[in-house]
Amino acid sequence: MKGAEFSITRRRLLAIAGLALMADTPALAFRPSGALKAKAIRTKAPDFETAALMHLRAQEIEQAIAVLDAAVEREFRSPSPSLRLFDLLGTLYARKQRLEDLTALTVRMEVAARRRSDRFAVAMHGRAGNWRDEGSKWRRDRANPQATIKWRGGKFAKQDDIVIAA
Repeated sequence: MKGAEFSITRRRLLAIAGLALMADTPALAFRPSGALKAKAIRTKAPDFETAALMHLRAQEIEQAIAVLDAAVEREFRSPSPSLRLFDLLGTLYARKQRLEDLTALTVRMEVAARRRSDRFAVAMHGRAGNWRDEGSKWRRDRANPQATIKWRGGKFAKQDDIVIAA
């Protein structure tokens, strides 16, 4: 693998998995749970979310967005995507007034929803509608710098609650 060229998405995923030497990318202070296998890296959506939240706690918003960008790329190909990753990335785009990126993510979600015919398609389409509508409560709350946006950790992870600053 030495000398192999990797795409930006692959570099990000390798960096998240702690394989930065192969990707020639600085490692994030994060390793996925479980043992790494030489054949396949099985990084799960909660691992990406944890990495992004670590960056948010350190006020490293752009790094959190980079982690989530890579994660969402992977989720578009997943049979059961983690909608939490889409939600967190959309929230960060709206908070940082990166409306072009939010629009691009919205369009990709709508296209992915049209290609699917399951409960994820319905959820993706609904989220994309809220994100596209400038008058929606979701868009108003996330774009308002005075609004407090609290991201809740998993079911049992209250210590992972985080306030997303504007």
